[in-house]
Amino acid sequence: MKTLQASRDNNVYVAIRNYFSQRLLLRNVLIKEDVFSLKHIPFCLVLGFSAATIPAYAQTHTVSGYYNDKSSTYSVNNETLEITSGGWFNNQGTLNSDTSGTLNIDSQAWLGNSGSLSNAGTLTNNNGSLTNSSGATLTNSGSVTNNGGLSNDGTLISSGGLTNNGLLTNSDSLNNSGAFTNTGSVVNVGSISNSGALTDNGTLTNKGSLTNTGTYNINGTVNGTGSYTQTAGVTIVNGIAADGKTIAPFTQSQVYINGGKVFGFGAISGNVSNTGGLIQAGSATSGGTLAINGSFTQNSVGTLQELFTANSGFSTLQVNGAVNLDGTLNILTGAGFAFEAGQSYNILGFQSLNGSFSNFDYGNNVGNGNVINIGNGLVIDLVYNYKVDKVQLVVASVVPEPETYAMMLAGLGLLIFMVRRKKSV
Repeated sequence: MKTLQASRDNNVYVAIRNYFSQRLLLRNVLIKEDVFSLKHIPFCLVLGFSAATIPAYAQTHTVSGYYNDKSSTYSVNNETLEITSGGWFNNQGTLNSDTSGTLNIDSQAWLGNSGSLSNAGTLTNNNGSLTNSSGATLTNSGSVTNNGGLSNDGTLISSGGLTNNGLLTNSDSLNNSGAFTNTGSVVNVGSISNSGALTDNGTLTNKGSLTNTGTYNINGTVNGTGSYTQTAGVTIVNGIAADGKTIAPFTQSQVYINGGKVFGFGAISGNVSNTGGLIQAGSATSGGTLAINGSFTQNSVGTLQELFTANSGFSTLQVNGAVNLDGTLNILTGAGFAFEAGQSYNILGFQSLNGSFSNFDYGNNVGNGNVINIGNGLVIDLVYNYKVDKVQLVVASVVPEPETYAMMLAGLGLLIFMVRRKKSV
């Protein structure tokens, strides 16, 4: 094994050039410098370290030329690997950064991975390029911040923090179980799976599949011709912009809610199927309006929940398409709210309606058909009003049944008879 040692007075470039002029394979290069720069090496293709580790006494390792690591294991332990402007680092082996390691990609620099890249420290792309090639794996358990271009054609697995302020393009598999925040642009033509916390404050264009079992908070715009599937967790659609007027749509060709909960304001553009989840217009604690610009289908295990509050109104789902109903309608009231006789609420709008709710619940009160007796002499009638294309809740006073009147009259007659009999005696 050849070992190259250099002090501040040595010319590293000359030493390496001499190695290459003799056509020797350079292995385990040990540099005793605070900064090791490859900026003088225009083409360095044959590097194939068996175990190259930046030593503990080297603080920064900079690459500004061409660096191709063909099959080795390269570890950044308590150090910084800096790819400066014009630098090109291609990992075909294994590149590991530990919890105290730092990987920096400067403007117009490039870090490519066609092997295995594992980050447990801090990886920052400052307007450069980070590419994870087909068949490669990029694993993050630390912090990745993309301020430039991040392209994933392989497998990207993040259980740490992933922040995109630039352009993230995924054409294969991106799995997030940590915290993924987007304030830039994400383009997906592969699959994105979220089991952690995904917060979208920018634009996400999905032309593939997007799956959620964690928390997906949509504050920006989701568009594209792909599909969205939720089997657990929660989706929060914050579709009303800061001006209170503009609606930022959540647009997908198909939205499948197979489990979990959906809360939202604004609009979902696409066909929505609720096959086991719960959908409520508004937030978890306040009423509001959510539009579906497409069809809405709810099967026997789906639930549409309507929240009534004292200060923020009630939930309204407006479907600008065909509605196919089954499953459960659940009524929920917040603190301070009370139904009153004579009130009427439009809870669901439609263009055409097929079917009806098979269950009608309000707290511990289960509906008898389309009527729930909520006590205090009040009932709630569930009305399918085809004249105005609305499903309505109508609150009314309890009207005794004919049998009840008969019993009351019989009781009154018996009472009169007993009084008269007592007087006669």
